[in-house]
Amino acid sequence: MSRPIEDYALVGDLHTGALISRGGSVDWLCLPRFDSPACFAALLGDEENGHWTISPLTHWLGGQHGEEAKDEDEVSGEKGREEDQAPEEEVSTRCFTVFDFERRR
Repeated sequence: MSRPIEDYALVGDLHTGALISRGGSVDWLCLPRFDSPACFAALLGDEENGHWTISPLTHWLGGQHGEEAKDEDEVSGEKGREEDQAPEEEVSTRCFTVFDFERRR
C-alpha cells in the first residue's frame, strides 16, 4: 500500500492536518492536534495502521433497455452512454481507526 509522498495532499485547519492520497484515502491524521498520536497511519505501513477511504460511485441508468453501467466498467460499443441516460451518485466509505498508534509500539 505504500505510496510516494508526492501522491499526497495536505489538508489542515492550523490545529491538525491530514495527508490524503490521490485515491481519496486519509492515510495520516493526528487528532486533535499535530503533536497528538495518529489515528490514521497507513502512510507508515498498510491499511491495518488506520485509514479512511471515501470513493464516489456513479451508476448510469437509462438507454433503450434500462441497462446499468458503473464507472469502473469498460464503457464501449453498444454499452456506450446515451443522451437519455442519467447518472445516479453513491458514495462508498471505509474507516479503520487506530487510536494511540505511536504509543502502542
